[in-house]
Amino acid sequence: MNLKHFYLLFLFPLTVSAQDIYFSDPIPVADNSYGSRAPRVDLLDDGSPVVYFGKSGTNPLLHIARFSGDAFLTPVQIPISNLDVNLWSGELGPQLATFGNTVYVVYEVYGEGIYLSTSTDGGDNWLDPISVVDLPAGRFATLPSVGVDPAGNPVVSFVTTNSFEQEAQYEVAISTNGGVSFEPTVVANAPASGEEVCECCPASIGTDSDGQLFLTFRNNNNNIRDIWVSRAPGVMADFDTATDIDDTDWEIFSCPASGPNSVQSNDDWVSVFFSAGAGFSSVYVSELDRNTMTAGGQWAMPTFNGGETTQNYPRIAGQGDTLAMVWEESATGSKDVLFAWSDSGASNLIDASYILAGGDFAQRNPDIAYRDGLFHVVYTDQLTNQVMYVEAGFAPFVSVKEPKKEVVSFGLSPNPASGNFDIRLAHALDQTARYRVLELSGKVVASGYVSQEVTAVSCTHLPEGIYFVEVIFDEAVSGANRMTEKLVLQRK
Repeated sequence: MNLKHFYLLFLFPLTVSAQDIYFSDPIPVADNSYGSRAPRVDLLDDGSPVVYFGKSGTNPLLHIARFSGDAFLTPVQIPISNLDVNLWSGELGPQLATFGNTVYVVYEVYGEGIYLSTSTDGGDNWLDPISVVDLPAGRFATLPSVGVDPAGNPVVSFVTTNSFEQEAQYEVAISTNGGVSFEPTVVANAPASGEEVCECCPASIGTDSDGQLFLTFRNNNNNIRDIWVSRAPGVMADFDTATDIDDTDWEIFSCPASGPNSVQSNDDWVSVFFSAGAGFSSVYVSELDRNTMTAGGQWAMPTFNGGETTQNYPRIAGQGDTLAMVWEESATGSKDVLFAWSDSGASNLIDASYILAGGDFAQRNPDIAYRDGLFHVVYTDQLTNQVMYVEAGFAPFVSVKEPKKEVVSFGLSPNPASGNFDIRLAHALDQTARYRVLELSGKVVASGYVSQEVTAVSCTHLPEGIYFVEVIFDEAVSGANRMTEKLVLQRK
């Protein structure tokens, strides 16, 4: 695996964490003949990543690819017994969970039921799919999510509605025998306010280190679609308490089609979610004391692109105080995958944001997993129609196959600038590069080519303020296709 580190710059001059974060080169999980719909990543017993992704079409396909050595093995097609599986779009498709070398994938046939496929050998071989729930007449199930209990048994949540997609509630089905069969379902949102939940938003299901079961979901209390957490004191217990962890009070009369994601962090249950309740589309981080069920802090993630920016589809992973999250950010017609991390708890996730994957085309559907100091991220590259994988850790990645390249970096001089400034590269390039000067809104106000170590740029026509300067490479340089620095224009 060609692992060379590259640096991605801070959004603003923010608090620097005690450690540096490094990213590997992105590598494809499979060629685009296998599809790239809504990838999900989790980890096997030895810490190696296993990735689910789908291929949409008349005959939808579900695939699993396992990492081995320095690359992903040829994807395995999950047998689905001719079921007409709904892959949907965005984050609404099948979901993945692992325990040891057991892999669970849960999916739906809308109007028919929820199904689970299980592999006990890391995804190489699969049992026949089983039905998770026997639905009563007139009820429909959709949008499943899957977690595992402390014994490794699958726990599946899903939304049920009537045939008109009304009377929505979240139900949870629990297996006590490794997914061979499931117990009768329980209604998980019963302790929350209101009579319905969001009919087309997936939930996040998981257990903590004490064996408590948590469902994080989007409620619908008279069209206030806030995020709630409902808790059962044990896997086989009823959900007896729920807390609103969302201060945005988003009133919306249609479905956002975006759900939360959660992870334990010491005594807290930390959730990330999307809301437009404050008047703009933003991703939030929220804490909940998992023992007292008391809501804690809530923080909106800063934007990288500024201006008319929208954020959505966040995912979070980590352990203890070490956390990271990924999400989509859209501006000026393109979508980037952003990455934020903290080694001092959820509140500091707002202090370091990076573009993990960006460009003039869409990078979408990120997911993240964590173990032993390494974050594993997957996303869809919509230019190549491939699932891509990136590893993030606290020490530089060095290829064992190739000598490490010199890192190409650049600086701006002077900065602050009053009229003109220079783009200064660490050394001469052997390829074509371009520069762009952008306002905080993302509007390009100057551009040109970088062909030598020092390139003069005129900015006398620009007003005072803060700008971003991008250098964009035709080919990846030390893992990055573009690098960004902040520029301050300040007239004397």
